[in-house]
Amino acid sequence: TLVLGADFSRVELLQQVENAGVRVIRFTRYETLEDAYANLRLLARELGPRAERKAERIIAASGTRVAELQRRLAGRELVRVIAPSTYGVIGGAETTFQDLCDHAGAENLASTLGGLVGHEAPPIEQMLNWPIEKVVLAATSVEQALRPYEKLPPYPFIDAIKQRRVALIKPYMLSSVSHHRIDGYEALARALHPEAFTE
Repeated sequence: TLVLGADFSRVELLQQVENAGVRVIRFTRYETLEDAYANLRLLARELGPRAERKAERIIAASGTRVAELQRRLAGRELVRVIAPSTYGVIGGAETTFQDLCDHAGAENLASTLGGLVGHEAPPIEQMLNWPIEKVVLAATSVEQALRPYEKLPPYPFIDAIKQRRVALIKPYMLSSVSHHRIDGYEALARALHPEAFTE
């Protein structure tokens, strides 16, 4: 009776579902935690009062976790990072990676130095001069994470890659579009600022 879609879903498929009389919800924004909250509330409204109450409990609990993370990171210097991709793009401003950086004590150099918005082709020559402190990758080990970049320019020539300065997070955390992105905030913050979590 209800199908969830996104603005990147196949339009003709969703149209067929609607033509069959099934209600379709299309989600169109995912970049920030506020977007995730809005999407959760949109879905909850479709499911009824009980779901709406549950959604508000999830949002409140999420807010508590974010506030605690902000407390731990307060006053700490941002760690300068990038999140490379084997797809020929890198995440700049207005991406889930930017949101991750904004909450985890990181500066996304693709945004601040590269001026990139969304997922764009990396400025290869310019990147060689970026002061990258950590490379954020989604994998279970540093070896596994770095393997795709060993021969993919410009990454073999970047000091952070050569020196294996990697911050690992789980794959789902890098592009989560739900409130579960907070798992990623916490994991990346721990990888970049371990001293903030010793208490």
